[in-house]
Amino acid sequence: MAVKQSGKDSAFRRFIKENKSLAFMLPLLVILVVVLIIVYSGGGDEPTSSEVPTPASTPSQTSIPSINDQTQVEVLPKIIRASDETGNDAVVQDPFTSPMRLTGVLLYPDYDKTKAIIEYGGVSYIVKRNEIIGNTAWTVEEIFETSVMLGSDGKNQLLELDKDSSGMITSAEYITDDAETVTIHLANADIRDVISAIVLDLGFNAVYLSDRVIIDRFEAANIPPEEALSLLLKTVEMDYIQDGNTMIVGQKERLSTVFFDSMVLTRFSLKYVDANVISNQITNLGIPVQKITLDSNPYAIWIQGSPRELGKVRELIAMLDNAENVSGSIGASKLVSIQFTYITAHQMNAILREVGLQTGLVLESNPKILYVYANDSQIAQIQELKTKLDTADNQQLDFAISMKKLTYVRANEIVPIIYQFGLGVDVITFDRSAMAVWLKGDEEAVKQVSALIDQIDIKQNIDNGRFIIKKLKNITALEADYRLSLLGIPEIQTYTFSYPQFSKSILVVCPEDYKIYVTDHLNQMDVMADKIKVPIDFATGPSGTYRLEQRRELLSELTGIAKESFTISKNVARDDDQYYLLILEETPEKIKMAEDMIKKIDSPLSNNYEPGY
Repeated sequence: MAVKQSGKDSAFRRFIKENKSLAFMLPLLVILVVVLIIVYSGGGDEPTSSEVPTPASTPSQTSIPSINDQTQVEVLPKIIRASDETGNDAVVQDPFTSPMRLTGVLLYPDYDKTKAIIEYGGVSYIVKRNEIIGNTAWTVEEIFETSVMLGSDGKNQLLELDKDSSGMITSAEYITDDAETVTIHLANADIRDVISAIVLDLGFNAVYLSDRVIIDRFEAANIPPEEALSLLLKTVEMDYIQDGNTMIVGQKERLSTVFFDSMVLTRFSLKYVDANVISNQITNLGIPVQKITLDSNPYAIWIQGSPRELGKVRELIAMLDNAENVSGSIGASKLVSIQFTYITAHQMNAILREVGLQTGLVLESNPKILYVYANDSQIAQIQELKTKLDTADNQQLDFAISMKKLTYVRANEIVPIIYQFGLGVDVITFDRSAMAVWLKGDEEAVKQVSALIDQIDIKQNIDNGRFIIKKLKNITALEADYRLSLLGIPEIQTYTFSYPQFSKSILVVCPEDYKIYVTDHLNQMDVMADKIKVPIDFATGPSGTYRLEQRRELLSELTGIAKESFTISKNVARDDDQYYLLILEETPEKIKMAEDMIKKIDSPLSNNYEPGY
């Protein structure tokens, strides 16, 4: 039985018969559409291996990396980090129209280092006081222990840590004399942001291997930053290994020192300069990495290299990717190389970080060159600091540099006072910083000078011309301090430093109208009294006289008292034993100095007159 065809089918067949060429074209058209769908659905930001240029700096490498086949890592610190879900093109929003969260606060004794971690619009920001958040007009006005005050155009908003965050709280408190400590409060914070905030001031690069980890609650008080990082990682069963200023952070089972020599791949997002600018500078500096750039995404660059070299690239990007270089324009800053003779570039970089000047980039291939991206004024300051530090005296010596902020006394007033005490500490000042000095020397001596400055830098001394530094001739600083105290005038304050029983300088702080009065009294007190003879030391046994002769030589050398002023008695024992005396003929003040020196010789590690600074 024949199947009856519908009128619609018959019409279609008639159309095909009348247009026979379409019978061949339609299947071909379908195939082309399918091919186009496959091609365009496979596009994206990640380039295929054929798009990877081989850098001129590594001509010996024949294999071309593919992003899909590489171990991908994240290089920290990042002060702006887009979340994994948002990507690198997150839109900055208004905190009053979009949820904003405070996830962490890091408090330092030096408030200028205090930071907050703020999340909103899918982006994490690490900010300090007076810094603007993203591209908005919102500024961090104050950072408190568990909150942050924002301000803009007369409006304010207080962000607080989430007190109701779930999870177990981890807390620790250290009692330490270390001046560089941090107090941390976290609530629902991404561990990558916390790592960034900690290593920023340590001068480290951190290569992060793990997935996203959220810290529910964490608190640590008065703890050194590196110990805080270690404790934080242990709470989530993570750890780090370190080589120089490069850290590898991840799960314990993944960490291996072999990883420092592994080739890994990471993406760096740029804000102001395009990828070609960074790529060219990497080539100019000879950093041994491979670079991947895309014409379709000029504000991202993929780098393949060892973790150490990835850290160098991050430092380079941090120097160059700033507003003055937007659109490839040449700003006032420039990349310069500074050559050192006696100290290393690593040492100089650490000092620049401590002093608060622009840090630079150090390549392991030449540890005596520091690459700095800065303007002429900053470069001049760095060169000035180099002149003071890159000396033969510092070649083999370990020294510390510490910045000391002043509140009431200016730098040019404090410098001569420090040098008067002769404590072996160099003082570095800059014209631009009238209320700060930098102390260079032995760590213990730097601490002592810092304590002395605390005693001088007080509100009462805010006026000019209140200091008197008196060089004494006949009496010690200890004796002068005692005699001035007998005047009973509360407006007169005296300061002596270590070993006042031997030193001949005293610092007096008093009102302007007391200066002549104090100077006159010190001149009257600093007189040579009549000489007297007093036994100051003894020895027993057959070799007693020989031992006293040796002690006499040492006492004369240490006190400056002439050897002829000392005499050794004959045996004055009351019995058959041998007992000899060392007798000194001098003024009472010098006799007291000699007696104090004998106590110091017999117990060299003690100092009965050490002030409690």
